[in-house]
Amino acid sequence: MIVIDTLKSHRGLGAVDYFMLGFGSIVGIGWTLINDWYLMGGGPIAVLSAFIIGTVFIIPIGLCYAEMSGAIPVAGGVIAYAYEAKGLKLSFIGGWFVVLAYMTLLPWEAIYLGHILSYMIPILKMGTPLYTILGYNVYPLQLLVNLLLSFVLIYMNYRGAEISGTVQTILTTIIFICAGLIIIFSLFKVNISNLLPIYESVRGYSHKNIFSGIISTLVVVPFFLAGFDTIPQSMEEAKDKEVKKKIPKIVTATIISSGLFYSVIIVACGLAMKWTDFIHLESPAVAELINHLYGGTIGKALYYTTIIGALAGLLSTWNGMFMASTHLLLGMGRARLLPGFFNIEHKKYQTPIGGVIFCGIATIIGPLLGIGIIRPLTNVGSLGFIIGWMVTSISTLVLRKTKPEMYRPFIASKGTHFIWVAIIVSVVLTLISLVPTLPSFIGEQSILILAGWSALGFVFYTVFSNYRMSISEWDRKKEIYRNIKD
Repeated sequence: MIVIDTLKSHRGLGAVDYFMLGFGSIVGIGWTLINDWYLMGGGPIAVLSAFIIGTVFIIPIGLCYAEMSGAIPVAGGVIAYAYEAKGLKLSFIGGWFVVLAYMTLLPWEAIYLGHILSYMIPILKMGTPLYTILGYNVYPLQLLVNLLLSFVLIYMNYRGAEISGTVQTILTTIIFICAGLIIIFSLFKVNISNLLPIYESVRGYSHKNIFSGIISTLVVVPFFLAGFDTIPQSMEEAKDKEVKKKIPKIVTATIISSGLFYSVIIVACGLAMKWTDFIHLESPAVAELINHLYGGTIGKALYYTTIIGALAGLLSTWNGMFMASTHLLLGMGRARLLPGFFNIEHKKYQTPIGGVIFCGIATIIGPLLGIGIIRPLTNVGSLGFIIGWMVTSISTLVLRKTKPEMYRPFIASKGTHFIWVAIIVSVVLTLISLVPTLPSFIGEQSILILAGWSALGFVFYTVFSNYRMSISEWDRKKEIYRNIKD
């Protein structure tokens, strides 16, 4: 962690690094799984509509983050915003559920990494499986490689944000190049009739019309657009004051650019191949699609280009979310919302050691679970982000009313209409995720994970109440906002 005294001597992150952190954390591998989205929504039109709606809805939320990150530029993001607005309880709720989102995303990325690598290196899935979980096999070599990569990620974040930021920029650049090539070559095969039928209910989903197909997809859009909040989580890693001033605009830019990226590639793949055939391709489907379209040397070259882009996407999201989650846990540790272990920083590298260890454990667990756990993790992670967004939006509104004099280098809107939209969107997305009769319901497995995490949070908040209240509010504020002057 970079404190005020070390900012001048430590290179830190620049404006480009922050954009790459946000965009790379958002995009990840999602763009290679478009056939799963077509299945979920009943066709590319429903999926495109869901992502456009989701992006438009999330922009006001991003504006709230932009306003708060400029006004309160410290580690922890939602922790500090909620504490300033309403105190410890709302701060804990916001932090705890965003931690849930990160804790599901870290193993999610680890699991998919092994899954994608096995397409490039088939030997990883050879031999007798170690065990089967939720209907999917876990192979020894695949597990070993995944664990080794997990330890590399943990070590990078142990050494500090400078290394992680540089790696993030490189990985996101690779995503741009690879995905750009795939979009271009897909558009060479455009056929409007490939989008037909406009809607069709396909296997495994209960929706009956295009509207319910859009709703079914909309509930996971936050999961695939989450990542912009990694930027305010890492505010203290900025290399100078000028970079910090640009961060609010960078937050908004990452959301818009990511939504546009998803929309373009959804349309490109839908036009390139009849979507009712595309949904039957093996994962990663975009790689299979491009190989099917061209075949021969070109097809194979583009296939591996897509795989490389997918791996870069996985690693960029994995790295970005790991960095953000360790800083979130540091913020909770400073506020004494979590035990003092999470407030430990490395003397040399200024990294949050407690958070690195905790997130490292979650990351290592991923490969052990296998790919069968992916869908429940996606759904519950999406809801965790939404709850964190809701808390940030509420905090923005409260602080507008209670502390209008607060310095805000970026203001979401002159009035509060955008803030209210952000709150309403967050509430609606939360509710439609929890109603069993709706196609957007996150599922029983996800509900069990959510219930278990909520119960664990209640235990933490209750058991550590004496520790939490053992310091004055003045001292707590000094800890949470220790770098606010910068």
